[in-house]
Amino acid sequence: MAETALVLKETLIAQPTTGIAFEVKQGQVLRVVLVEGPQVVDFDVFNSDNLKERFSSSVTRSNHGAHLTKGHTLTSIPPYLNPMFTITDDTVAHKANPQGTISHDLLFGRCNWRVRKEAYNSDSNGCQENIAGVIAKYGLEPEDVHDPLNIFMTTALNEAGKPIFIDPDAVAGDYLELQAEMNCLVAASICPGRSSGPVPHIVHFEIYERS
Repeated sequence: MAETALVLKETLIAQPTTGIAFEVKQGQVLRVVLVEGPQVVDFDVFNSDNLKERFSSSVTRSNHGAHLTKGHTLTSIPPYLNPMFTITDDTVAHKANPQGTISHDLLFGRCNWRVRKEAYNSDSNGCQENIAGVIAKYGLEPEDVHDPLNIFMTTALNEAGKPIFIDPDAVAGDYLELQAEMNCLVAASICPGRSSGPVPHIVHFEIYERS
């Protein structure tokens, strides 16, 4: 049976260090695209028909490990445990290195104002604040921000078992593609942290339908 073609319906552009929220309907395909260069994207997901149901990094990590790629499914929190997105393509060339790092991380939580103040002496928003800001219009609170899938973040555990990161493997033109398994509200932060590399970049979110 021939694969159906993808037809681009909408492109949303997120500026560096900001947040963005939008809906993806069941069956639609979302591409998170690097058009300029490497950039980590903190990716939260809610069931848009029941905002109490949201992505579980711990359940997904238990199912697939600490890093996601093609064929893996983003699963919601208990008691729901439903598939939310399935990764259908991943163009990142995962380069072998002595630290054993891999892209698309489930080890780290989101950064926040306090972390940025302590780590960088920067009085500025982190991913917690970016996502909280864009979900407010959906009636959600800062407490509803949850641990993300850190798309393009390249991480591992060191010898002491502590999470570490290096600059992303991803380059301009790379994307992660996900098919929505339910109606989803996506809330993402274009991460301002050093894990994104030395220079922040814009990110495109492309929404496709199958013809």
